[in-house]
Amino acid sequence: MRHMRMPPRRTRRRSTPAAIAAGILLTATTVLAAMIAAPAAEAIGNGFDPHTAQVVVPGTSTVVTEWKLAGQGFAQGVQIAPQWILASGHAAPQAGGTFTDEYGSAKIDRIAGNCLGGGHGLCDVSVAHLATPIPAPAFPPLLLDGVPNPQGSTIAGDTLAVGNGGSTTGRPTVGWTQPTRYNLDLSVLQSGLSSINGDSGGPSFYYYPGHSTGVLQGIATASAYGIVGGLQQFSADTVKPFLDGVLPPGTVTWTTFGQLGPTPLVPEPVAQPTVTSNYRSITVSWPAVTATPPVTGYRAVLVNTGDVRDTTVIATDANTHTAVFDGLTLGAPYGVFVLAANANGESKVPWATMGGVPPATPAATWSTTAAASFQPPRPKGGAVSLDGPGQLNFTVTPTDVPIPGVTKYEVLVDQCAGSCGLGQFTQVSDQIYTNPSGTVWLPTSTPLGTQFQTQIREINSSGKSPWIYRPLTYVPKDRPLAPTAVTVTPQADGGTKVSWTPAAADPQPAVLTGYKPHAQPISYVVEVNIPGQGTVTADIVDPSQTTDTFNIADLGGAPSTYTLDVEALSGWGYSLPASVTAPMGVLPAPPPVTATRTPAAPPAPANLTVPTVSGVGATNTVTWTQPASGPGVASVDEYLITLEIQDPESTLLPIVAEVPANQLSYTYQNPYPSFYKVTVYGLSQQAGASVPAIATGTIANP
Repeated sequence: MRHMRMPPRRTRRRSTPAAIAAGILLTATTVLAAMIAAPAAEAIGNGFDPHTAQVVVPGTSTVVTEWKLAGQGFAQGVQIAPQWILASGHAAPQAGGTFTDEYGSAKIDRIAGNCLGGGHGLCDVSVAHLATPIPAPAFPPLLLDGVPNPQGSTIAGDTLAVGNGGSTTGRPTVGWTQPTRYNLDLSVLQSGLSSINGDSGGPSFYYYPGHSTGVLQGIATASAYGIVGGLQQFSADTVKPFLDGVLPPGTVTWTTFGQLGPTPLVPEPVAQPTVTSNYRSITVSWPAVTATPPVTGYRAVLVNTGDVRDTTVIATDANTHTAVFDGLTLGAPYGVFVLAANANGESKVPWATMGGVPPATPAATWSTTAAASFQPPRPKGGAVSLDGPGQLNFTVTPTDVPIPGVTKYEVLVDQCAGSCGLGQFTQVSDQIYTNPSGTVWLPTSTPLGTQFQTQIREINSSGKSPWIYRPLTYVPKDRPLAPTAVTVTPQADGGTKVSWTPAAADPQPAVLTGYKPHAQPISYVVEVNIPGQGTVTADIVDPSQTTDTFNIADLGGAPSTYTLDVEALSGWGYSLPASVTAPMGVLPAPPPVTATRTPAAPPAPANLTVPTVSGVGATNTVTWTQPASGPGVASVDEYLITLEIQDPESTLLPIVAEVPANQLSYTYQNPYPSFYKVTVYGLSQQAGASVPAIATGTIANP
């Protein structure tokens, strides 16, 4: 059975600009910023109307109702007992007004107390009494001294803030935040809570992990009292004594954080993930995070810091510490952070070290995160060739995607110990080039058949691309063969056109010990030689061309003929010249003159016989004859034999052999039950390879 590992889950989110404006960059200090000082477009900015959707604790299915105790009575407040209202001191309710929450309405008959001294002081709380009770089903306890030391900690839990500021319908707006720092899931990647005039006095309820009911953590105020900015918590030294002095005994229930249960901790975020990047792809890896309770999973978050609406999230299990983001915006700056989760919740987004102040722009320096930019992609292609003694030439085909700034190329050449597949290398060269082609010089004493591995990659200001690999077998070459025929055609205007037939390329199926293959030309040199004057003109012609034109004037009493030579040029030297002698161009023009190369390649082997035999491993012999070489035709120096299996299912490489000129047969063991093809070349070091003789045979099962 084949087992497959499922890839990590990936979520791509693109929220609206308004929703992300403060987004991931907000801290809790700014989330619950001063309720009358911080402008926003709506009450509890980026919250929602609880009449249109249930209020559910993030990450759970727990529906909560404490928000229904929030209401209005000239200003925002919260019902804490059947006939008692808690509000801010700077925006206190007024006697004679009406307080309305989700459970009913009642007249405010008196203000029992206001602890606000000169200015806002250290206590910004007021208490109002209702003329008649409002029958709410339950009232949450008040949390004494709030959540302990939340800034920079890993305290778990969620806070629900409620506000009526700016409401024209009387309906409150609610929004989730956390007691410490802004979390990724709050408001579904929208900005954190903001506030406007009229939200002061609005309650904030804290929900301990796993609890279905909340406690009253504090109320929104105009100043950042306590340890959560903009939230008036119920301190034991100021707020509680005031409330105890104005409320009848037993009116409210008090609790402490310790009474809710053991301090619930979420894991710390990954301190510094490792980021590598390539074209449109970023890979993030991180070490395991240790926490109590144990980590149950991770979420890697990639944010385009130039446009924080462009955010991608990949969730993994506890054992997977790598995430790959692809399909990204070319050239965009990205920030990365990784959050760990346990039974209590998920790490807080790591902004605490930014001093509690959101950056002025989304591209500000990230805290405990890693930024990534684009390295070039793998080159589209490349080639290496041995074009002269020790002369390894390379060319790179750069990627066809528009990566700016690719200005250099690194070329690393290793000599392999035996086969490159064995993985044993000795470095020969590692150089940086500014052009996508160049030369690496190898020792000219390198033995025939030595294998090299060349690695090539692109470089830009962001880093280096992955390597491409190109093998090379060191096979020294002979100088090129001369063209096989040259024709000079005088023109009526006195000019001369020369054309030639390039020599056929040598067969090069493997490294040969007796025969040195001829180099292919990198250009042709065409020379005009006049008796008594030497070379009077010469052209260098691209190897793809096979013609050239000269303008040779009639020299009068000068010699009546000239010699035209065509030589093939390579890094391995010049070929012998292919020469033709022709008359000077005169009117009327003389006829064309053609000369063939001497000697020509040997004649093809004849009478190639391949018997049909049975049995893999059985001995088989092929035979042939060799026609005599006539005048101007080279003799055979040796024979090259290849045997190729014709079965597409076979992975066997061809058998390649050399035999001397006086041996007209080759014996081998049958490698595979199949049709096979035998090819025999007559090779001349001076004139090249003959036309091949080809025959087929069958190896049958016995």
